[in-house]
Amino acid sequence: MSKKSKKPPTIEDLEKSLDKKRNQIKELKKEYNSLQEELNIASEKIKNFDEIQKKKSEEFLRIHADFENVKNRLNKAKNQSIQIAIEDFMRKLLPFLDHLELAIKNSKDIKDPKEIIHGINLIHIEFLKILSDEGLKNMESLNSKFDPNYHEAVQMTDGKESGIISEVLLKGYLFKEKLLRPAKVKVVK
Repeated sequence: MSKKSKKPPTIEDLEKSLDKKRNQIKELKKEYNSLQEELNIASEKIKNFDEIQKKKSEEFLRIHADFENVKNRLNKAKNQSIQIAIEDFMRKLLPFLDHLELAIKNSKDIKDPKEIIHGINLIHIEFLKILSDEGLKNMESLNSKFDPNYHEAVQMTDGKESGIISEVLLKGYLFKEKLLRPAKVKVVK
């Protein structure tokens, strides 16, 4: 019986095998170093991204705070403007109030009602002028076509032409071309 026997490896074979393993280790070290470098680059990018994100977040908070400050200043300026406009309007009404008080005071001594009516008409004219100067305008509605955007029909009446306003019960007013109050009217059926 013959058995094939294996020859023990020679020193040369062992050295070749060892060199091969050393080369594999070198390649693995190179690959490891390359991966480590990529990991370091990725870590640096993440760190940079975190810094950028933090800066952007702080920038957003600053911009938001600036926006809120501007909004608050604008609201304050708007409220001050409104207050000044109201004060100015009140100042313009004072002569009207003075004349009313004077009329009430002097009406006790006046015997002729026509004089009182005349005085009230003068005060009424003065008051309308003040309101007109501020932008109030009376809507002339009598004998005009009914417009639901400017008129409120309170009653229907008989007449010649349908849809025409036959009587104004309460005047309507525009303030700077915007409807302030519709006129309450009677309309022909």
